[in-house]
Amino acid sequence: MSILRRPRNFLSLMGPLLLSHHPFCSEFEEHSLCIRNRSWCMGCFLNTIFFIICFGALFIFWILQPVLFDRFWMFYGGIAGMILYILIGISRIDEKRRVRIGKKFLLGFSFACVSISILIAGGSIEYLLTEKMTLIYILYLGFIVFLSIKRALEISNTCEACEFKMRWSRCPGFHDIICSLITHGYIQPRPANVSVVSKEGM
Repeated sequence: MSILRRPRNFLSLMGPLLLSHHPFCSEFEEHSLCIRNRSWCMGCFLNTIFFIICFGALFIFWILQPVLFDRFWMFYGGIAGMILYILIGISRIDEKRRVRIGKKFLLGFSFACVSISILIAGGSIEYLLTEKMTLIYILYLGFIVFLSIKRALEISNTCEACEFKMRWSRCPGFHDIICSLITHGYIQPRPANVSVVSKEGM
C-alpha cells in the first residue's frame, strides 16, 4: 500500500514514534518524557519550551529597557551558546539527566538570543521583517537538520550494539510499529532465507 494513498493512516501508525523520536526501549528511556500517557522526545519538547520562555522574557526586557539591550553581545553570545551545546554533546558529558536538561535550556536560551537580536535589528521589528523571519527560519532549519543527523547516528550506533542487531521485528522498541506497518501493507517483511542465500552465494 502506498503511503501517499493513505497518509493519515500511516501517520496514525507512526504517531508514537513521531512524538518520541526514539525507540520505546530501556536504552532510550533517558531521552523521553511521559506526559499524559504519551512519550515525548525530551530534547525537542524542552528545547521548544525553553525557547518560548526565554524569547518571551527577552522580548519583554527589550520593550522595557531597550537602551540596556546589546544586540552584538546577544547575537554572538547566542552563537557561542549553540556551539557550546554541540561541544557538550560531542564530549558526552551529558549522561546525567540534569546535565541533559541544562543543555536543553542552554540551546533554547541561545537560540532565543540569536532570534531576538535579529528581529530588533534596525531599531524596530517591522524593519525588513520578512527578511529577518526568513533568516531565523533558515538558521532554525539548519540546526534542526544537524540535530536530526546527530540523533539518527546516535540511535543507529546504539541499535547496532544492541542484542537485537537492528532486527526491528524482534526489537521491543520498534516491534509494535513495524508489525502494524507490515499488517497494513506499508512495508514488506524480508524473506527468512534472504540472508542464507546471500551467504551461500558469496
